Amino acid sequence: MLKTFYAKKEDIPQGLEEHYEEAAEGWVLKTEDGDYKKKLDEFRTNNRSLFAEKQELNKKMALYEGIDPAKYKDLQSKMAKLEKLEDAELLKEGDLDAVIQKRTKAMKDEYESTVHAKDVALKETKSKETALRTELERLKIDGALRSTIEGKKLKVRAGAMEDIMRRGRDTWRIDDKGGMLPVSPDGTKKFGKEGEVLSMEEFIANMASAASHLFEASGGGGGGDGDRNTSPKDRNGKKVIHRSDKAAMRANLEKIASGEVEVID
Repeated sequence: MLKTFYAKKEDIPQGLEEHYEEAAEGWVLKTEDGDYKKKLDEFRTNNRSLFAEKQELNKKMALYEGIDPAKYKDLQSKMAKLEKLEDAELLKEGDLDAVIQKRTKAMKDEYESTVHAKDVALKETKSKETALRTELERLKIDGALRSTIEGKKLKVRAGAMEDIMRRGRDTWRIDDKGGMLPVSPDGTKKFGKEGEVLSMEEFIANMASAASHLFEASGGGGGGDGDRNTSPKDRNGKKVIHRSDKAAMRANLEKIASGEVEVID
């Protein structure tokens, strides 16, 4: 039985060319059915119309995507039908490679879209995890600082706590096991005076000594600062503090800075 259609004249078996005549998009078998060629031409015309409609649907899908799910779903359904018609036409013409390439590209596009979506979700998850870890680390370090200060019965000056917290966060980290780890600016472990890893108690003691302006003068007997009157003295209508009175100096740093109290020798 002779094949009814060939896309190219070269595809017609040798010696059978006289049985075929040229149509709109190929060569069709001459037949007694006068309507055959006409119907085939109509089919080709309809196919071109369907392709044009498909292009128009693509534009509409771009407009409706993410706006109206119902319309988007309807357009997807129509696109699927057009895809099947197009594939059927390619198969009828014997162009199996084109169908395979088309299907492969669709699968590749879908895969890449899925991978991209997963990558975005993974990045968002890691970002949230990092933010949460940073917040938990801050809370744990702040809590350890406050607890140690209370344990040493130190009194923080008004407005100085944030400075103390900042100094602590610059020094302390949380290791992989959840423990507190003191680090130097270069990222190495920080050690105390005895050669051991710096403890939180020693860190606070060092801060109280090196940055005494952050803490109130400590109380106690035996000639300590707590037994002294650290209030400024009145002299000729001015409030003054002797430079040698270290306890009074520490207790009145803010007033000295504002000029309310004068330091004298």
